[in-house]
Amino acid sequence: MRYNFRRWMAGLLTAVMVGSTIISPVYAESAMIRPDTDFEVYTASDAVKEKATQSDTVRKPQRAKKDELLKLKASDSNALLRTLSAAKEYDLKNGEVIIDRDGDYTISGTYKKTTGTAHITDHVITVKKDVSATITLKGVSIETANANTVQMSCIELEEGADVTLVLSGKNNLYTVSNSCAAIHVPEGSSLTIKAGSDQDVLYSFARAYGAGIGGNSGEGHGEITIESGTVAACSGMRLTDKGTEKGTESDSGAGIGSGSAGIGGGMITIAGGSVYAAASVGAGIGGGYKGTSGSIVISGGDVEARGGEYNSTVKAVAIGPETVDGTNNSFTLKASEKEKATAEFLGVDPTKIYTVDIGNEQTIKYPGTRVKIRYGEQTRNGKLTVTPEKGVTYSGNGRVEIAGSGPYTVTMADSGTATREFIEIKSSCTVTLEQLNIYPNAPKVPAIDIDAGLDKVTLKLEGRNILKGAELAAAIDNHGTPLEITGSGSLDATAGSGSAAIGGSCYVNSVPVGKNITISGGDLTLRSNGDGTCLGAGAASSASTGSADNLVISGGNVNLIKSGGGYCIGSTDFCVSSVPNIRITGGNVTATVSGDTGKICQSPITITPENGKTATLYTGNSAPGSAVLGLRGEEKYEPVSEKYMRVKFGTPHNLTVTGGTITSTESEFAEGEKVPVSASAEITNGAGGTLYFAGWTVEKGRGTFADPMSSETTFTMSDVDTEIKANYTGGYSVTVADGTITPGQENYAPGSTVTITAKDRSSEKLCFDHWEITNGNGEFLNGTASQKTAQLKVNSSLSVKAVYVSGHSL
Repeated sequence: MRYNFRRWMAGLLTAVMVGSTIISPVYAESAMIRPDTDFEVYTASDAVKEKATQSDTVRKPQRAKKDELLKLKASDSNALLRTLSAAKEYDLKNGEVIIDRDGDYTISGTYKKTTGTAHITDHVITVKKDVSATITLKGVSIETANANTVQMSCIELEEGADVTLVLSGKNNLYTVSNSCAAIHVPEGSSLTIKAGSDQDVLYSFARAYGAGIGGNSGEGHGEITIESGTVAACSGMRLTDKGTEKGTESDSGAGIGSGSAGIGGGMITIAGGSVYAAASVGAGIGGGYKGTSGSIVISGGDVEARGGEYNSTVKAVAIGPETVDGTNNSFTLKASEKEKATAEFLGVDPTKIYTVDIGNEQTIKYPGTRVKIRYGEQTRNGKLTVTPEKGVTYSGNGRVEIAGSGPYTVTMADSGTATREFIEIKSSCTVTLEQLNIYPNAPKVPAIDIDAGLDKVTLKLEGRNILKGAELAAAIDNHGTPLEITGSGSLDATAGSGSAAIGGSCYVNSVPVGKNITISGGDLTLRSNGDGTCLGAGAASSASTGSADNLVISGGNVNLIKSGGGYCIGSTDFCVSSVPNIRITGGNVTATVSGDTGKICQSPITITPENGKTATLYTGNSAPGSAVLGLRGEEKYEPVSEKYMRVKFGTPHNLTVTGGTITSTESEFAEGEKVPVSASAEITNGAGGTLYFAGWTVEKGRGTFADPMSSETTFTMSDVDTEIKANYTGGYSVTVADGTITPGQENYAPGSTVTITAKDRSSEKLCFDHWEITNGNGEFLNGTASQKTAQLKVNSSLSVKAVYVSGHSL
């Protein structure tokens, strides 16, 4: 007899999946698709076959074959078995599907199952063992039975199945089953996903322990390849009318890869398209929680992977890991023959970007819970431009990465300030800074950040450059990599709080190392407030984490301006006991400190003029200071309490002496250098008379004598060629009114001392009051000008008189 089977629809379910609306009627029927037959309906109750086309054309009923009847489950007397021509399109409203023969198939429609009754198959679409099939998903929407009654995948590949999914329109897959993958790709099977455009979409979600695409709970996975289209694959997440939400916080599979605790599998390849893969506890791509995956190769497309999205304590990676509980992402990134590839690691401090140049590949191992992979030049609205382009990456977070051999030039699009951008140098190279103004508004971000461990980076200054470190960041952080700053331009660099203008950032951000920095050219103004330095290390939390060393200024004009505590150059004065090696070998260097606790340096500064130059050191509590040291060779200067220091380099200057000698084998001296000079106290003139030393004078140029009237003294050299002279005279006469002189002679040697005694005039009722020099240059010694007997130094011919007042002598 003819069997008139019932079909019924439950209501409509609207589920928003990444912006897509699913309207899913409920069915309880199952079907088998074959590429070589018409659509056939079998019933188990009367074994009568009713043959019809998909357009419901009725054909003569026939008796069912015995072997086909055995395929039906005895427990479901109403179960239906259907086969479909490969040329036809199958609508999921007709029930579940089995594909057991090679061919091309098209499936559309909506499926939702909420009860756990028995079926011909426990999965919505099943591709049998060793079947090779191309399946076009045309606007498919599937939600499986509930979590704890039936294990159902949206698409099930049996072992050996080789399936290509061709996406058409928006396709939504969501398995509610706890342990199943949304698309189950077991080991030994393979899945390829492709589409005509990025408008063709696949959303594949597993509620709990299975992968979005890959293994069930406890399983590895087969080979998975994504060539094109937009694919979102998630595990441990559920769909709501508000989008995706966490499904489980304790366990999950991978977005793409193995299920929870699944180990290994086939290769995962992403060669194109736009791919988003996430897991609540496992990796976005790779291993589920406590699991691993097969090797992962990314060779094209835009990829974003997120691991441990809803459980940060497990330290999941985005892509990988190699071992169970591994903390490093692990995958191979291949650039194309036309585009370079970049992988940006987020959810880790510090963040990091790898760039693979055209035609190359790199195996990458680095921590991070989020990874973004892009190909080609990224769209950007930044102000900074680097030329040439090879080895340069512009990231969406403002990072401008330089990773090639260079040389490079960085310029700005306008005269404003770049607040959303910063430069990260990841290779040994020379970078010219041309008219830059960078001040990152994100905390802990240096304007220029140089990777540690590079051979050397050279920054060349052109035009006027302004760099400011963000809060807790240096303006230029070299992380100990040898850094040279040179050029004909200028740089005004300001440190963020607790950091150096050039050197180390605050320990809160990184290890505040301020080492291996050389300034050889340019006009630099380096500013620091608080606990950092102008040149050297940032604030350190302990003596073992922060230090400064090998800081050299060999050229240029360098102005160091420090306010607050700490040192102007070197390390801070907090918790750091190491003594840095600081050398000044050229240029002109000025250091100014304001505040009660600020100091110039914690250790001696070695001043070493090079290449025939001289150096002059000026110090004091304010500018311009006074010259305290002039040198032609190496000497050390150890600051004490002074707030101002200047080291000036120049050329040596000639000093010529007439009438005396220089107590040195040299004839050229540095500005500020103290040159010992001497002359004879007396000489004989040509007539046999005696001439006496009468003092030093500067005949040409500039300079000062420590004591110009001493025959042996020092002369402080100026910055010009200078001539000095020892002067002689035949002697000075001394006339004393109302007194006597001892020794009594006609002339006296310059600088000699005589004793004078006032006349007693008490009989005249006059009392001695004091001595008075009425003419010439002399000096009373030891306060004797008010004494009757006084000592007088003779510096010229002079006249002196005793002054009296009325009264009686006491």
